Amino acid sequence: MSDTSRLIALCDAVAAALNAAQPEPPAESPFVLAFEAARKVIPLTNLDKLGSDVVVEIIPTGLIETREPAGNLAGLFAGQYELDVAIQQRLPASDSDGNDTAEDVLLLAEQIADWFRQGSLTVGSHKAVLVTVDAEAAYSVPYLMQKRTVLSVTTLGFKVL
Repeated sequence: MSDTSRLIALCDAVAAALNAAQPEPPAESPFVLAFEAARKVIPLTNLDKLGSDVVVEIIPTGLIETREPAGNLAGLFAGQYELDVAIQQRLPASDSDGNDTAEDVLLLAEQIADWFRQGSLTVGSHKAVLVTVDAEAAYSVPYLMQKRTVLSVTTLGFKVL
């Protein structure tokens, strides 16, 4: 399997795992907001059709190549696969300053990262383990002001074993 194919498979597995983690009501969800995650290679969202739904897109972003010590039994090459978890939600009219919506989206981003920290993920015949989380900017202020939509992007890095 090529690195690109493995990255796409990882994104599909992440989306499937997130969707499976949300039980049907009345069971309690591990996440503050209900959503359906989908893998998107080109993340184009029609904001006019967004409504009040939460959109969670899993976007393949790349592979970071690293060299392991020569004594590593798995071989000299190890890769870290990176993907973005993009969360969007339009501000409802009832949330005039956006604080409530932004807080929920930021909490959801944190909960998703925490959820993957708890264990490994199966990707084909391999296991993937979360090793890095990068949430440099909590959300995009210009996007919020222009589109009245909260957008949070968190980069997750996985090692595939």
